[in-house]
Amino acid sequence: MTAPRPLRLLTLLAALVVLVAAPTAVPAAQAAGASSAGARDADLTTYRSGISVRRETNVSTKLAKLPADYRRAVRAWLERAYQEAGADEACANSPRLTAYAYHRDGFVTSSQGISPATGEPDSCAQGGYASIWSKRGGPWREVIKGQEPPSCRALVWHRVPRSMVDRCFDDQGQPVTY
Repeated sequence: MTAPRPLRLLTLLAALVVLVAAPTAVPAAQAAGASSAGARDADLTTYRSGISVRRETNVSTKLAKLPADYRRAVRAWLERAYQEAGADEACANSPRLTAYAYHRDGFVTSSQGISPATGEPDSCAQGGYASIWSKRGGPWREVIKGQEPPSCRALVWHRVPRSMVDRCFDDQGQPVTY
């Protein structure tokens, strides 16, 4: 049985918090799970509450700390999400993306989805997921996405830095430290 949509969204948000939330008083890499490795990742920047943008947001200004080619990929994703949700002008600002962490090796953790913005009708499409973006081997793209922590195998395959993700599922489906 599939969980009701609000419950799935809450589950996604809880999983995302486990994956990338970082209190400001703790070094970014330690908060993201690198404390077990004992090394701080100077190439990782985290955004405690995330940096959120919607389709009608000035993405270049809000995400100014992130690479220009990533900002272009985000703008394209927001527009594509709007079109896929039916391109209803009443819901023009429903697509949203929140970036939580950036690694200079070419990775961003984020949550994305469709949810009514303030003043938009509840009839706007809704849903969301967490993702890891990468630009390794080409342009920025989502390489891992879902509503649960990722598989460890996928993280290794895409060479996601250990400092970006705390937990993952092993080959037996058990949650483990990445």
